[in-house]
Amino acid sequence: MRSHLGSSSGAPYIADRGILFSDGVFGARDLAMTAPSGKPRTALPPRTVLALCSGAGAGDSSGLALGLAAACRLAGSAEVVTSVFDVPDTSWGCDFDRRLAEAVSRPEPVASALRRLQLECLHEWRRADVDDSTEWDQLPHPLIWASFVVVY
Repeated sequence: MRSHLGSSSGAPYIADRGILFSDGVFGARDLAMTAPSGKPRTALPPRTVLALCSGAGAGDSSGLALGLAAACRLAGSAEVVTSVFDVPDTSWGCDFDRRLAEAVSRPEPVASALRRLQLECLHEWRRADVDDSTEWDQLPHPLIWASFVVVY
């Protein structure tokens, strides 16, 4: 899931904020709700990637994305990849999101896939030819790729 976080009510409460879609907000409360049978109302795949503008709660005083990551676990995801702080929205970051989705879709353990991708990005960052004319959004900046972790 690649999105921006938002609020349908303007309230700072975790459950009232969530993933912003064009027709509304899908929040942690929506993900965490269960049917009378006890099964999640919104079933998620075993692996979920939350590429959001805010992360697992470290950079967000409301703990919003931590709430979303936990809600994803309650909805059936055994492994959730999310960010731990705000991730800048850049063109390179969009490409990183695509690479991240590809990496975690492979059969290897998700933590190994994330580590391998982050090491690739570290090498790209070290090799980047940066000068005064380099555009920020074209760089493999650690503020993007180093932000992601696995929540079990």
